[in-house]
Amino acid sequence: MLIDNATIEFNEKAHNLKKAQGKTKQKYDFLKQVSPKYFQAEFVKAQAEEICRYLKEIQLTPLNPWYSKLFDTIQDGQFMSQFYLTFNEFGVVEPDYEKIDTLILPDPKPEDFPRPKTIL
Repeated sequence: MLIDNATIEFNEKAHNLKKAQGKTKQKYDFLKQVSPKYFQAEFVKAQAEEICRYLKEIQLTPLNPWYSKLFDTIQDGQFMSQFYLTFNEFGVVEPDYEKIDTLILPDPKPEDFPRPKTIL
C-alpha cells in the first residue's frame, strides 16, 4: 500500500500543529492553578507578554509597511491602554504590570456590605 505525498505532508502538518498546541498548553498551564481572584490579572499579564513578543517580532521585519503600521498602532493610546502595555525607559513596549496589578481586587470586608436591620 503506497502513501502519497499529500498524505505525508498532511500528517506532518498535523503533527507540527499538535506539537505547537502542546507547547502553548504547557506555557499557559499555570492559569489552571491560579485562584479566581488572580485569574484575570494573570490572564491579562500573559496576553500582554504575548503581544509584546509579537510586536518585537514584527519590528524585525525588513518591510517598511509593517514597521509603519506597528508605529501607528503603538502610538495609539487606546491600543496601549486596552492591552495593558506601556513603554519602558528605552522606548520598548512592555506589559504595564502596575496597571495589571490594579485588576486584583482586595478581599471584601464584612463592614463593606452591611446587613439591613430586619423588622420583626
